Formats: sequence, C-alpha cells, structure tokens
Amino acid sequence: MTAEHMTENTAEKTQEHLMVTLRVPITYQMYGYANIQVPINASEDDILEACDNFNPDDLADTDLMIRGNGGPDVEVCRHCHDTPWKVHLPEHLEMLALIGDALASLDAKNILAFANECCNTDSASYGQEKLAEEPRYIGFAFIHSQNVENILDDGVCHVGFCSRNDAEAETTKAIAETVCEALRETGLTVTWEGDIDSKIEVTY
Repeated sequence: MTAEHMTENTAEKTQEHLMVTLRVPITYQMYGYANIQVPINASEDDILEACDNFNPDDLADTDLMIRGNGGPDVEVCRHCHDTPWKVHLPEHLEMLALIGDALASLDAKNILAFANECCNTDSASYGQEKLAEEPRYIGFAFIHSQNVENILDDGVCHVGFCSRNDAEAETTKAIAETVCEALRETGLTVTWEGDIDSKIEVTY
C-alpha cells in the first residue's frame, strides 16, 4: 500500500469517527426535532441537503418528537410562524466545526478522536476497543451526542480524553494537554486545570 493510499484510508476512518447526530428543529404540520447524521464540520448547506430528502410520512416516532401544544392540525411552524415545511439550522454550528477540526488534527499526533457515541460509558468502551485494534494510538479524545446537543443549545462543550488502560497518569495528562493545544489553535476558549479526572471545558 502506498503512502498516498494510507493517508486516504486514515482520512476516511477519521471522517467515520467524526460523524455526529444533530437534532434539527424541523416542521411539517407538526413541530418537532428530526435526527440527521452529518460530519461534525458540516456546513449549513450540508445540513439543508441532508434534510432535503425528508418525507415526514417516513419518519419513525423516535425520529420526530412533538414539542409544545398543537399537533397534526397545526399548519404553520410555531418556531418562526413560517410555512409548514421548514428546517431551522441549529446555533453554534461554527463552534461544532472548530471542535471537529481540532479533533481531526489529533490523528497526526497518534491520538484517536471520535464523536459517534451517545454517552461517556459508551465512549470509554468504544475508545479502548479501538486502541486495542490500533497500536499506534496512545489514547483518545471524544465528544458524544449529549455534548453535541450542549454545544448547539448553549455554546459549551466538555471534551473527554483517556489513555490506554495500563498507561501512567503522566501519559494521560500529556494527552489532555495535546487536546487543549489543538482546541486553542482553532481560536476556542479552553479551560482545564490539569486534573486528569476532569474533562476539558470549551467555549466559543
């Protein structure tokens, strides 16, 4: 395998790990949220394109959650009082993309980064499983779907990190410092006081 092919494969794996699920306010007679899966650094156009193929009749109950009063008889969006069919882009997409850029840059520093799990427990299990498969990684950094919601709602994120199970505390600390540096290089505000049992706080 050539170096070029290895680079392409690594990029594909990185992109796979950095897919996120966005809960997008979307309306068609009913006002709710639809789940779409897009790259962490998806543009507004990417998100709108992902929503283009939505047919409300095809959405499962778990994909569309009714919020507020009203129901099928509501003919306009209560979010903006616009037409029945309307997609509302989440706020803080730029912050999410910057975090994505920072996480993607970690692969070159032998730190696995991902955003495709739902919670801390699943992220920890997934990370250790991937470390066992990929000896070159010294540890991992992650955000999960709950963090994504916090970013889009509040503009605050807590980035997790971990080393291999048998690693020394200093190794874990070095991973966290590398993650902090990558986040700061994007222009984000980073708060971490050196405690390896605490996540890294990121604000815009």
